[in-house]
Parts: sequence; structure tokens; C-alpha cells
Amino acid sequence: MKRSAFLLAAMGLFVECANAQSSVTLYGVVDSNVEYVNNHGGVAGASGSVFRVGSGGFASNRWGIRGIEDLGGLSGVFTIESGFNVDTGTQFNASRLYDRQTFVGLKSSRLGQLTFGRQYTAFFRGLANYSPSAYAPMYEPITLMTGLNFRSDNTVSYEGQFGALTARANWTFGNGVFGSGETPGSIRANAGYGAALDYSGGDFGVTVAYDQYNPTASTLGDPGIGKFRKAAIAAGYNLGQIRIFGGYRWGKNDYSNGATAYRDDFLWAGVNYQATSALNFMLAYYYAKVHTVQATFSGTASSPANPYQVSLMSSYAFSKRTNVYLTTAYSKHAALGLGGVSATAGSSAYQLGIGKDSQFGTAIGIRHIF
Repeated sequence: MKRSAFLLAAMGLFVECANAQSSVTLYGVVDSNVEYVNNHGGVAGASGSVFRVGSGGFASNRWGIRGIEDLGGLSGVFTIESGFNVDTGTQFNASRLYDRQTFVGLKSSRLGQLTFGRQYTAFFRGLANYSPSAYAPMYEPITLMTGLNFRSDNTVSYEGQFGALTARANWTFGNGVFGSGETPGSIRANAGYGAALDYSGGDFGVTVAYDQYNPTASTLGDPGIGKFRKAAIAAGYNLGQIRIFGGYRWGKNDYSNGATAYRDDFLWAGVNYQATSALNFMLAYYYAKVHTVQATFSGTASSPANPYQVSLMSSYAFSKRTNVYLTTAYSKHAALGLGGVSATAGSSAYQLGIGKDSQFGTAIGIRHIF
């Protein structure tokens, strides 16, 4: 009897230790707003102003599950994450339940983390700390800055922390932004790779990053494999309650025949001011020097006007989980988010109406983190 009691107690202790060494966390963000946009193009291209309830202004709506298990010197990790539209209750991506991230891997406190699945590119992760609005989805030209492939399917990623230096790298076997993922007989088709080095020491931080994606862009009339390349450098500096940002991104998207689909130099600068522990202000300027646009594989190249945007955001935190915000932006020679310049670069979330060359938008909203 005593022996049985001892065995039961020992088994209970083992289970408690195992549970203590493993954890699974449910998390998410719910964000909604009321927005006004002028010069907006509808399905037929007609121009008009629109008032609407929006989904995701300060942060993208998502829910996810992440887990970690202590393996003794190593940890097993995983994340699955899904986007949704809070205004309609629908999935953000109708064809993918877990459209944001789905990966599994191993982590070492000394050597870093290696993961497999759908993940952010090293380029996107490397620039994250130097985005003036921290990649707030409303109005910030995220896809123009980081590429349409900033989330990549079928990807192996590495991240390691070595003192003040963070190293990141990724290899994508096949991303379906334009093509259909991995392609039999071609290791290049829809594949990509990238790397980023980020130094953060005290008040100063700087990053350098590179990304290449080789799409089979049949939707643009290209029968072969293109080459989309980006390189960037960005920096930030803290001055008490103020943080200053700045960055430059070189970009060149080529069709398989060597013709340039899109070539630009993208620059941004911004400042964050933490007025009080609860009140924050952000001001940012974005500018794209557009050298060449060729809309299709066999089309004619052009040099459109250089688009720019000014953005202003303020937020007030009631707690660590809940805040309200006001965001405003004005764009010239492009839609908000600097979309519409080229099918191979920029966001399609906003459209300019026929005959319009500028756009203004503003929204007031609330975000809750759980």
C-alpha cells in the first residue's frame, strides 16, 4: 500500500514537472474603427467618398496558438495564427484558415531558432523595429517597403541572438504570391531567400537586409521565372521620450526576359513621441522614386510620377491591453498605402477614383489584445 502511494505521488510530481516545462498560449488582437476616405475608386472606377466600419487599423486582427516544450537544452516551438475581419466576422483570407503563420521548429538559447512552415521573411522581420508605426496595417505602405512575399509559404527560417546582434535568414522552396508554390523540375520557380542583421545597443539600432523572390508571374503574362530583389538599410535612435526612424530600400522586379517590371528607390522617415505613459504620437513620411514600370511581360515601360505619403497617428492606452487611436494619412500620385503604382509592388487595399491623383483618409478606432 505504501509502495503504491509512493508511486502515485511520484507520477503526480512527474506530471506536474512536465506541465511546468511546457506551455500552450491562446492569444489575439481585436481591432475595429470608423473610417472616412475620399477619392476612392469603386468596382467600375468611379470616384467618391466613403464612410465605413473598418477592420484592423492600429493592429491586424488575428487569433493564434503558440506553444513551447522544454526538451532539455532545446525547446520545441510552434505557432498557428489566423487573420479575421472583425467588421464582418469572416476570414481575412477566404482560402486559408491559418493565413498569417503556421510553423514548427526547435529553439536553443545559445544557438538560436530553426523553424519550418509559413513564416515572415527575414527582410520583413529585420525592418520591423524601424517601421514608424510598427507595421500598423492602416495606411502604412508595408508591402511596398517589404515586398508582396513578406509572408512566405514552404519556408525554412533561422533566427539567432548574439549579444546586441540578431541574425536572421530564410529559404523559401515555393511561395504562391504569383505562382503555385513548389514546382516539379525547377528549384528556382517561386523560390526565394533573404537575410538580415540587426544591431541594437542602448539607444541606437541599425539593420541591413536583403530579399530575393523568383515568381512564375503568369498573371502578368510572363511565361518564365522572374526575379524580384530588395535591399535595405534602416536605423533608429532614442532621445528620451522621442524615437527617430529612417530607412532606404532599393528594389528591382524583373520579368524572365530581363525586362524591368518595377524599379524604385523607397525612403521613409518618422518620429514617435511618448508624451505620457499612456499618450503616444507618430508622424511619418514615405517617398518612392519610381524609375520604371512595365505592367505586363511584353508591355511598354513608363516612368510615372513619384508617389509620397504623410501619416499621423495618435493613441491613448487605457491599459496594457486596450487603447483607442486616431490615424490620418494623405497620399499623392498613388492611393493610400502607396498602392496602385504597379501590380508587382504596393498594396491594393485602396484605389484612386478615375481622374484623381491624391487621397485622404482618417479613422478613429479601438484595439484590444488578449
